[in-house]
Amino acid sequence: MKAIGGAAIASGGAVSAGMICGAGLFTGLVWLVLGATRTVNLATRLAAKPIVRGILLGLGLLFITRASR
Repeated sequence: MKAIGGAAIASGGAVSAGMICGAGLFTGLVWLVLGATRTVNLATRLAAKPIVRGILLGLGLLFITRASR
């Protein structure tokens, strides 16, 4: 959800409120299914800390480049 919000802020208005709501609902449904089927354990093994940190670094750099404009 942080990435969805961050991308919406950094996009400069290119993302509508409906798109944000749809992305949030889809993300929630995916996590619900992953949790109910216990495949969330596989997802946590695949998304190692370096991958998550890389995504956050990329999002942070996107914020920096958009803020400097």
